[in-house]
Amino acid sequence: MSAHRWLAILPLVLLAACANTKGSWACRPDRGAPCQSIAGLDHTSSAPAVGEAPSLGGAPVRWWSRGEAVAGATVNVWQADADGLYDVQRSGLPAAQGRALLRTDDEGRLAFRSVLPVPYPIPTDGPVGDMLQALKRHPWRPAHVHFMIEAPGYQTLITHVFRDGDAYLDSDAVYGVRSSLVGDFRAHPAGGRAPDGSTPAQPFHTLDFDFVLEPAT
Repeated sequence: MSAHRWLAILPLVLLAACANTKGSWACRPDRGAPCQSIAGLDHTSSAPAVGEAPSLGGAPVRWWSRGEAVAGATVNVWQADADGLYDVQRSGLPAAQGRALLRTDDEGRLAFRSVLPVPYPIPTDGPVGDMLQALKRHPWRPAHVHFMIEAPGYQTLITHVFRDGDAYLDSDAVYGVRSSLVGDFRAHPAGGRAPDGSTPAQPFHTLDFDFVLEPAT
């Protein structure tokens, strides 16, 4: 995606997010369902399909997400790298980075490894910077990972999982945070036992998160 396209679309995303600050994102906490959110400008349709327990690259940080028993659900996951940049913001990459297309197992579970998410600023060139300045808002997004989950007979879920304790949870530049979307990223020391039974030589984090899909109407 070109820088010009980022700058042209981002104000519209900001306006859409502002319009939803009253809670009109689809949320069903009474059913355990996380809130719907926006896919964002960093979503692409080119995520590689990968096998069981894939690595999205980076440090030995492990993510283990558990959902309802919906077997064979397609889970599109993407996130920024350790520098806070998405692959679409980097030129010259030989392949997609920090994104993958996964499927849940027969028990509706999936697991993968990736980097620990970090906060990052949205672009502030041109009209975006002018809008943020007028609103007296900073450009930072709290650390998060994006998910798009699809399964026959269910509504598509597009959402984030945010890292607990992030300094920007209460002031997300695009108003995307909801309490149901904040995950418990548990720190483990080097040599601790990971969910797959391995003992990484470096400190790592784990995340357990339940995704609940709404039936199609």
